Order: sequence, then C-alpha cells, then structure tokens
Amino acid sequence: MKKKMKRKLTKAKQKLQTLEQENQDLFEQIESLKIEREIKDEIQRRRTAFGAEKHEPTIWAAIIQEAAGRFATQAILKQCKDKDASVSRMRHSAVQCAAILIRILEWIDCEVSP
Repeated sequence: MKKKMKRKLTKAKQKLQTLEQENQDLFEQIESLKIEREIKDEIQRRRTAFGAEKHEPTIWAAIIQEAAGRFATQAILKQCKDKDASVSRMRHSAVQCAAILIRILEWIDCEVSP
C-alpha cells in the first residue's frame, strides 16, 4: 500500500513539474510577443516620422550609434546607481535599437541586395 501511494505521489510531483515548466514556457512566449509588439510599434513610429529611410551606410551607422549611446548612458547610470538612472529609458532605448536594426536590415534587403 505504501509503495502504491509513493508511486502516485512521485507521478503527481512529475506532473506538477511538467505543468510548471509548461507555464514558464508560456510566460516566456507571452513576454517575447510583448517585446516583438513594442519593436513593431517603434518601427511603425519611425516609418510615420521619417518615411522611407534610404540612408547611406555611414548615416545608418550614425543612427544606430546614437541610439546605442542612449542605451549605454542609461546602463552606466544604472550601474553607478545614479539617481537619474531609469530602467524604463534604458529599455526604451533598447527597443529603439532593435527597431533601427530591423529598419537597416529592411534597407539592405530592399536597396542594397538585388
């Protein structure tokens, strides 16, 4: 009788672990979708603000460098525990970088690659 209960308990624990892992996987998928949506929104914002961005490679490099610099500034402020540090600004800068990099890839695919 004890062995039977022990087996049931072991199976229940295994099932719980499986459910917890599935829950974690779903949570990660939802978070990824949220981030993807933010990046798509930023891409759309850039399209609305700047239209078709057909820059020379050096201009693209300057654009992404400026955005990465804003991210780096916030990261350094956070690392130094500066009162002006802002995780939300750092995160927004990261989203902007991602959107700009995607726009660069679109430009390469449409304008540079035949």
